[in-house]
Amino acid sequence: MSTPDIWDMVSSNPVARAACLRGKEYLKNADYENAIKEFTEVIRIDPDFADGWYKRGWAYNNSDDYDNAIKDCTEAIRLDPGYVHAYVIRAGAYYENRDYENTIKDCTEAIRLHPEYSVAFYFRAQAYYHTGDYDNAIKDHTERVRLNPGSGIYCTRGMAYVDMELYEDAISDFTKAIELEPCDFLNWYWRGYAYSEIERYEDAISDFTKLIELEPCDFLNWYWRGYAYSKIERYEDAISDFTEAIKLNPADASVYAERGHAYRHWNRPNNAIEDFEMALILEPENEYARAVLRELLGDGGSTTNSVVQ
Repeated sequence: MSTPDIWDMVSSNPVARAACLRGKEYLKNADYENAIKEFTEVIRIDPDFADGWYKRGWAYNNSDDYDNAIKDCTEAIRLDPGYVHAYVIRAGAYYENRDYENTIKDCTEAIRLHPEYSVAFYFRAQAYYHTGDYDNAIKDHTERVRLNPGSGIYCTRGMAYVDMELYEDAISDFTKAIELEPCDFLNWYWRGYAYSEIERYEDAISDFTKLIELEPCDFLNWYWRGYAYSKIERYEDAISDFTEAIKLNPADASVYAERGHAYRHWNRPNNAIEDFEMALILEPENEYARAVLRELLGDGGSTTNSVVQ
C-alpha cells in the first residue's frame, strides 16, 4: 500500500483553488512563509477545505512553529477524521515539543488508517525511545526496516540497541548502515562506541580512525580513539589523541582526566598531576580526578592548586 498522495488535493472554489496551487509550489520550493500566506487565503475563502488547514500546518511545522502546526492539523482532522497525513504532521510537531504521549497516539492512529506509513513508525519509535520504551522502539524500527530499509533506519534501531546494551545487535545494524552510507559519520561513531563497550578495542580504533578521516574537527572522535588506545595500554598513542582532543575542546575535564590516566601509566607522574589538576579546575566535583591526584601527590604532597583539598 503506497502512502496517499497529497499533491492532487485542491479546493473546488476557483479563487481558493488558485491560491492552493500557488501555495503548493511554495511548499515544494521550501518557501514556507509564502506558503503560509497562500493557504491562509485558501482557509479564508474555503474554511471547510481540510487540505488547506493541513498544508498550512505542514508549512508551520517546517518553519519550526509547532504550536500552530498542531492547531492547523487538529482542524484538518476535525474536518476529515481520516486524514492520515494530518495525524503524521501533528505527531511530528508533538514530537518536537517533546510531547511523546500524543506523538504515540497520533502515530498509532495513522498506522491504523495506513498500516504501511513508514514515517508514522519512525516518529512512534522515536517517541518510545525517548520515554525509555526501547522494546517498542525496536519493534517499530524493525517494521520500518521491512517497509523501507535504509542507512538512517538501521542507525536509529542500532542506537536503541545500544541503550538496551545489546551491543552485538547494534553492531550488526551499524554495519548494515555503513554498507548503505559509508560516509555517514554517525554510523562509524556508534559502531565504534559499541565495539568499545564489549572491549573490542582494536575494532573501535579502526572505526574511530575512519571517523577522524570523515570528521577531523570533532574532539569526541579523538577522545574515543584515545580511550580505546589507553584500554590496550598504547599510552603514547592515547596521549597523542587526547592532546588533539584538548586542542579542539580545551574545556572538557574528562579529556584531561583520561590523558592524566595515560600519563600516569606511561610513568609520567608530573604530566599526570598537571592534567588531573586541570580536570579539577574545570570540574571541581570530579571525584575520580581528586582521588588519583591525592595518590600521585602522596599523603604529604603539595600542589600549586587548592583544588585537591
